[in-house]
Amino acid sequence: MPEITDQFASLLRNFDLVALDQHDGSVIGVDEDLRIGFLNSGWFRFAAQNGGEPAISERWGLGASLWAAIPVPLHGFFRNLFTTAFESDRVDALHPLLHDYECSSPEHYRRFTLSLYPLRENKGFLLVNSLRVETPWGAEAGFPPQGAAAYRAKDGMIRQCANCRRVKAAGEEQWHYVAEWIRSSPTKTSHGLCPVCLDYYYPGSRDL
Repeated sequence: MPEITDQFASLLRNFDLVALDQHDGSVIGVDEDLRIGFLNSGWFRFAAQNGGEPAISERWGLGASLWAAIPVPLHGFFRNLFTTAFESDRVDALHPLLHDYECSSPEHYRRFTLSLYPLRENKGFLLVNSLRVETPWGAEAGFPPQGAAAYRAKDGMIRQCANCRRVKAAGEEQWHYVAEWIRSSPTKTSHGLCPVCLDYYYPGSRDL
């Protein structure tokens, strides 16, 4: 059965909790401050399948803030996304607000769709994450022949995209997917957004 707080038990009293728990993807309930109040079994199943347990259960259980799990460079985008989803006409809409995003593993390229269902009276959301695309990485996902040094800038830092997690080649405008750095980033890594993700999340920002 899912994990749920008393507050969310009241908010979801008209929902079929068994159906939510049996959903193939991870379903998360958050209040208006994005505090977690509901987690289905898919949330913990996905964490276990991707090497995230027991850390996920310990850090992102009931009462934890979802903001802490969202990379800082994406806070502005998600703040606008949640605000849009809270618009009054969304509550009774036939279709939820959708957001496609990449969440790849060291072995597979993966794209998911996040469906945002606002709860009545703006008391929170149900967030449903559904896998849409999964395909194995090719040979390009490994380290290049020159090794990690090819990614360190003159200041010794490695730049990694906070969204797709590709890393910038030193002295070049090329970003590569390095499988070994998905589970554990190298030392002296800073996080921002690569040009593709920057244009996707903040269109027109590079023209300012």
